[in-house]
Amino acid sequence: MIADAFPLTLSSIGDIHPAYYLAPIGGIAALVMAKTFSGQVMQRSEGDDEMIRIAQAVRDG
Repeated sequence: MIADAFPLTLSSIGDIHPAYYLAPIGGIAALVMAKTFSGQVMQRSEGDDEMIRIAQAVRDG
């Protein structure tokens, strides 16, 4: 059984290599940065009338 091959108990959690904590921390940091950058982009001006017209044409397909 798989559970027998990889027993996970509270005492074995301390055996996890510290590098394995980098992935979830990096993922959370990436989400925070994405939210920050998207907020900055949304606050910017859409541009002049020509840029707005082109953007609408792109959205329409």
